[in-house]
Amino acid sequence: MPRFFLRQMGYTAITQVRAGECTKVALAMLFADIRRFTTVSEGMGCEELFDWVQGYFKRMTAIVEANRGNVNQFIGDALFAVFSTAVDSVQCAVAMQCDVQQLNVQRLCEGNGVKTSRSHVPVEIGVGIHHDVVALGILGDAGRHTCTTIASSVNLASRLEGLTKQLGCRIIASDNVMSQLTLTQRGVLRSRSLGGVVVKGSHAVVRIHDVFQSDAREVQQYKAETKEPFEAIMELCHEGLSKEEAASMLQSFSPTTSQLIVENDGEGEEVTTMSLLPHAVQAAEEMVPNAPPPDRADTSGVGFPSSEPATATFSATPPQSPTTATRRRFNELRQVLADAQARFKVTDHALREMLLRFKPGTKRHAVSFDDK
Repeated sequence: MPRFFLRQMGYTAITQVRAGECTKVALAMLFADIRRFTTVSEGMGCEELFDWVQGYFKRMTAIVEANRGNVNQFIGDALFAVFSTAVDSVQCAVAMQCDVQQLNVQRLCEGNGVKTSRSHVPVEIGVGIHHDVVALGILGDAGRHTCTTIASSVNLASRLEGLTKQLGCRIIASDNVMSQLTLTQRGVLRSRSLGGVVVKGSHAVVRIHDVFQSDAREVQQYKAETKEPFEAIMELCHEGLSKEEAASMLQSFSPTTSQLIVENDGEGEEVTTMSLLPHAVQAAEEMVPNAPPPDRADTSGVGFPSSEPATATFSATPPQSPTTATRRRFNELRQVLADAQARFKVTDHALREMLLRFKPGTKRHAVSFDDK
C-alpha cells in the first residue's frame, strides 16, 4: 500500500489496513492519456512496445512523485494519479507535457534524425484535472485487495481528459482546481476560461479552463494576447444572453462553409472555416420564429478574418436593441480573435468547437459534449 494512501487514511502502519475501509478526503485527480496510441505504436513488436510503454510510465511516475502525488492506476496507455493539493496536480501536468516534448526529441535522435517507426509520429498526451471530495479506501477481500479512489468526480476528471482532444488543448482543468489556487499562483499560470460544458453521462454544468503553459510558443503567445476577448466571447455566449439574443446571434452566421489559405512555414495550408451547424440554425429558428433571416453577406466564419475591417467603436450609431448590440459586440470580439489567428498563423480549435456546439436556452447555455 503506498504511503500516500496510508497518510491520507490516517494509518501509521500497513498492518492496520483492512479491506472495505474508506475515508472521505479532498483530492486533486489527474488523468493522462496518449493520443493516437495505435498510430504511435504502429510498427513495434509486442516486446518493443511493452518496453516503450514501461519507459514512458517510468518517466511519468517520476514526475508525479516529484510533485508529491501518487499514481493510483495504469489503464492501458493512460494513468490516473491523485494529489493532496490542486497546485501540485497542475504543476505535475505542465511538467508531464514538457517531458513528453523532450521524449519526442529523444526518439528522433535515436534514429539519427531519420524518421523511423518509433519516431515518425510525435507522442502527444492529453491531461484532465479535477478537484473534489472522494472516498479513498481499500477494495477486495482477505486474499486480494487494492487501494482505490471512488466518486463520480473521478469519472469527470477522465471526461475532461477526453475533451483535450476535441478542443485541441493539452491540459484542461475544472473550475474546482483553479479556485484552489492562490491569486499569485493563478497569475503565474498561463490559462484561459473556456466556459461551461456538460460531459457525457452527466447533467451538471462544469466550468473548465485551458492551461496552455506548455503549448507551442506561438500558441502561447496567441492565447495570452487574446485571453480577454476569448473569455469575453465565451461569457457572452454562456451567461450574457437571453434565448432570443442567443438565437439572433446564431442566425447572424451563414450556414455555408468558406475557406481561407493561411501561410505556414512557406507552404499554403487549407483551413476550413467555421460554419453554423444545421441543428443550431434550426434551434435558432424555433426560438425566434419571426426573427429576420441570417445576414448572408457574413460568410467569414467564426475564428477567421472577414473581408471587412473590425470597428472598435460605434459612437455614431442610433440606440441599439439588446439583441443588436449583443450581436455587434460578438462580431467585434470575433474579429479580434480572427485577426490574432491570422497574425500568429494558428487555429483556435477550442473557440471553433465551443461555438459550434453552443446550444442556447438549454442547460444554462452550456456547451454539450454528451453525445460522444
